[in-house]
Order: sequence, then structure tokens, then C-alpha cells
Amino acid sequence: MITAESQSGTSSYNFYAKEQIYGGNDGNKIGIQASASFTSSLWWNSKGKGSLRFGDGGIVVGGKTYENFRGGFQEIRLYNLILNTSSFDDYVMNPLSIEGNTITGSASSKNSLIFRAPLGTDLDTSGSENITKTSIHPAITGSFPTSSFSDGSSTYFVSGSFTYRNNRPIAYYDQINSGIKDVISNKIQITNNLTASGGDVLSQYSSIQQNFPISESYTKDIDYVEVAFSPQNEINDDIISQIGYFNIGEYIGDPRQISSSATSYPDLDTLRDAYFEKYTHNYGIWDYVRLIKYLDNSLFKMIKDWVPARTSLASGVVIKQHLLERNKYPTPQVSQSQENNYTGSISIGSITGSNGGSMPDLQGNVSGAFAGFNISPITQSWAGTIDTLSGSVAYTHSTQDEFFNGELSGSILTVTTQSLNPGCDIFLTANTVFVSYSSSLFVHSLSPEFLDSNVIPPSGELYLLYDSGSAL
Repeated sequence: MITAESQSGTSSYNFYAKEQIYGGNDGNKIGIQASASFTSSLWWNSKGKGSLRFGDGGIVVGGKTYENFRGGFQEIRLYNLILNTSSFDDYVMNPLSIEGNTITGSASSKNSLIFRAPLGTDLDTSGSENITKTSIHPAITGSFPTSSFSDGSSTYFVSGSFTYRNNRPIAYYDQINSGIKDVISNKIQITNNLTASGGDVLSQYSSIQQNFPISESYTKDIDYVEVAFSPQNEINDDIISQIGYFNIGEYIGDPRQISSSATSYPDLDTLRDAYFEKYTHNYGIWDYVRLIKYLDNSLFKMIKDWVPARTSLASGVVIKQHLLERNKYPTPQVSQSQENNYTGSISIGSITGSNGGSMPDLQGNVSGAFAGFNISPITQSWAGTIDTLSGSVAYTHSTQDEFFNGELSGSILTVTTQSLNPGCDIFLTANTVFVSYSSSLFVHSLSPEFLDSNVIPPSGELYLLYDSGSAL
């Protein structure tokens, strides 16, 4: 992979090379990796085209001699952006991968891959030199074809002496997790058998072979085997090559679609339509079936004889859904209707009431003690406010319940605000005066001072008569 950036008239070039390691079950690894970079004032010409030349050995650049190129090219591609490391790793593992940096949008494969020259990958090996061919990038076909170069062309010219040779690389698909539609399921497991020891094993109720618990990396089989040809297989391979891995749960896992009556998933339909924009006509299914008819049909019959009875077998030619097609079970929608609506009523009498004439009828009907008054037809209502947490709330009172309970404005009379024993206030609130007393003793009995009515004790004194000759 060669990337180029131009800044202030100087171009920066970066070279990346990686190798795929094949080792059976452990073949999905990147091997040797190398990179180099340099800057130069060179850039593409005004038409946006370039050329690759091989065989000019002995060229001296910057004091270094460059020898002839030894190797082969399987495909040459041009992108209008710098690819990320993940996309380049997918190219190394799968030579047919044409992924972009994103699944959709301007960085997708359809919008970023602007030129693709397959040197035999499309099975076109006609001629060996001076051949003009056309790019097969995704946007070259469809309703709105996009050319590779600014002059409106997408052609390239192959000249010189070269030879097409067979190349059979191992391709590792960066496939999505789509369940039964996966190209590789890895369902063949080689495990160690665990046998029971001791006890009575010769019984129809027990087995000497013990099964391991199902782990998170291995799920139970669905008893389905497909040994067949399907035109959708080629479509799936191209979907994986163009889109690469993505989480299909993001397209079919929207919980808001549970109550939808649709028979498909809108987000997945949008992704499907974006992929099929490059198609100009339908798949030739009948031509595909006609080609399979040349195979020996006894092969499929022999496979059927060896498949276990509990396994569902699909053999021969199978027409199925591709990776971007998945049906949705429409959720039944609940609805109701009522054809007849029966109603009925029973007369149980009526009850009326009034204030009994205790208050005038403000509607204009005056009776009772207020008969003859000229009352205007008005209603009893008044407005007020109630303080709440959210502020003051206004209300209108118009029930006229005042005419029945008598709770009218100004009807409250204050009976008393004083004590219930107003004549005893001097005792309830006594003003205590502290008085000091002194004693005086008159030595003779029946003292004239004591018996004299004109003698009055001064304030604070008390006269007592003590008769020492009394028999008591």
C-alpha cells in the first residue's frame, strides 16, 4: 500500500508491506510487516493519472541504483483517501477485499475506491500486451456511474511483455456474524471424549460417554447441513469484500421496532440498497442453474445417504437470502371494534331542594319572608386565591352553599372577649402590699386605750385584747 500527501508543494509518500501467514486453523494472522517513507516534489500530472513501469533496471535515483522488479501484481487500486490500518489488514488476509474506512458515506468503498484494475482477478486473461481495459470499481456502474479520472474516463492500458500465472491464495473473510448464513461456521469440533468409570455402565439408562458443558465459544447445532451451490454465495462473498465486518445487531436490534408491523428492518434495507446501487441488472439465476445441471447428480444423492436422519439437508441448487436480507416477523397489532352499542335508563324519581325561604332567591324568584323584595337575577359567586408550591392559584366559588349553611360574610358575632367572672377580678388579679407589723403590750387589763373607740390603730398595726384573768 502506497499513500501520498501533498503539503506546500512537497509530497510525502509512505510504503506499507504485509504478509499473510497460513497455518491451518491458525492462518488468520499477519506475518512480516515493513514500512518506509520519503518526501519528494513530484506529484500526479494534471489529469490525475499515473503510470507503473517495470523492467527499467539500473535506474539511479539519489545515488542509489534500483534493479528490476521481481514479482507479480494481482490487482491495482486507487483511492481518494488514505486507508486505515484495519482496511489494509483485511486486504492482506483477503485479496478480493475492497473495503473502505467506513461502511457507508463518503469514506465507504463505493465512494472512495475510484479505480480498480484487476490483472486476472475477474478471470479476464485475454491477450498479453497492448490491451485497453476498464476499471471495475463499484461506482463505475449503476444508476449514477462515476468515472475514475477527471477527464471522464475509467480505462487503463496494459502494454509490454508479461505472462498470466495461476495464483490460488487462501482468503480469510472478514465476515459478519449472521448465524446460519456465515460462509465459515467452524462447527466441526474435535474434543476429547470423557468416559465414565466404575459402576454399572451396561445399562440402557446411562451412557459411558459424558458430554462437556456448552461453552460460550460453541453453541448447540441446529441440525442443518448445506452441501449445495447457490447464486447467493457469490453475492455474499462480494458483500464481505466490499463492506467487511459490521455488527448486524445495530441494524436489526432497535427495540422501537418491536411494535412495528413491518416485514423488514428499515436500517438493514438502507444498507442493502446502498450496496446494490452498483448492479445494472438482476442475477442470471436460470443461467446459474443450467450450469449446475452439467454436474453429476449422483454426488448429491450419495451425500444424502450419509447424512444423519435428524439433520435437515439442503443439496443441489439452493436459492436463499443473502447477508443483507432478513425477514422480520410482523408483530400482531391489537385493534378493537364495536358494532352495536346498547344503552338504557330507568326513571327512579328526582330530588330537589332549596333553602326553605330563609334566604332570598338571587335568580329572581322571591318567596317566603322575603316575598315582595325586588331582587335582581344574579348569582352568588366570588373569587379567591390559594397559595401552592408552584405559586398562587386563582379559583371562583359559585356553589351558593352559603344560602344553605348560613356562613355568610359578616355573620360571625363576637359574644365576649372578657372573663366569665367580671366581679371577681380583684381577687383573680390581687395587688399584694407587703405590711410590717409591730407589737405593743398594755400591762393593765381592760386598758382604756384599747377600749376607747376613738383609739384607732395606725396603718400596719393590730390591737389584740388579752385577758390574763380569764378562766379560759
